[in-house]
Amino acid sequence: MSEEHKKKAWGKRLKIAAGMSVLTLFLFVFPVYAVPHPEQIMPEQIMIDKLTAAEIKKIGGGKSAEPAQQPAVKKKVDPVTAAYQKPLRAYNNKKYDRAISLFKEFIDRYPQHSLADNASYWLAECFYAKSDFAGAVFLFKKMLNEYPQGNKVPDALLKIGYSYLFLNKPQDAKPFLERAAREYPSQPAGINAEKKLSQ
Repeated sequence: MSEEHKKKAWGKRLKIAAGMSVLTLFLFVFPVYAVPHPEQIMPEQIMIDKLTAAEIKKIGGGKSAEPAQQPAVKKKVDPVTAAYQKPLRAYNNKKYDRAISLFKEFIDRYPQHSLADNASYWLAECFYAKSDFAGAVFLFKKMLNEYPQGNKVPDALLKIGYSYLFLNKPQDAKPFLERAAREYPSQPAGINAEKKLSQ
């Protein structure tokens, strides 16, 4: 194309462009003669879009993407159970005086709750762990009187027997060990009571 031809072409464009918007004017003055096809711009992306799920799995080494895990939802613990777990943790951490205080508080506050018998048992266990065997005997017996159907009855019978043995009172220990062995022969407390009796 000659220089004269180019000047005429630009002149025509300028005359036509006088009534156009800025964007239209820009596109008119600087025409895009060859817009590349999308596959020419980013062939990798187009190819990935066309891949099947099986092909993606193969490329990823056979591992499929895992869905994002939901954050763990904390289960709400009812306040009574939380009040019971607090002294139990103290007992397990060998903070017996703290556990005694908290178990007493729990028993005073929730005497009819299903965990009250357990709290009474563990209160007595705190005294047993501190080698206060007279205090342990008193509290284990109290627990047996207040919660005769409780799930800790076999263990309380056994620990009363053990406590009396530590206090050098084997005659006082014997009836509690015999009862544990007789009434709960298949439970660990009954089995241990039987072993102690046969020694």
